[in-house]
Amino acid sequence: MLGDGAEVRPDVMAPQTVRLAMWIYGLPAALRSGGFGEFRRAMREGRELLDWPGDPAPVKAQWSALSEIAGVALRQRISLQAASTRDIEWNGPDKSR
Repeated sequence: MLGDGAEVRPDVMAPQTVRLAMWIYGLPAALRSGGFGEFRRAMREGRELLDWPGDPAPVKAQWSALSEIAGVALRQRISLQAASTRDIEWNGPDKSR
């Protein structure tokens, strides 16, 4: 499986974040709950989970994903969070039909 490459051993103990998601979902939640200090600490101490040396694609891909989710949210008049999970969750039959 590794071929000639070295084994990658992730650091599972260090705090990690997906910064774009933290700004979009974490900040509003922190402001609503009074946890802004905790949010700041998480942003300061956490490493970007998607930042892989020599591979900028995962970080860049967040922006196209956000664009797609925002488009769905605007078209369907739903929140970003609802749009981001609409294709993987089921909340019962659609009552609007």
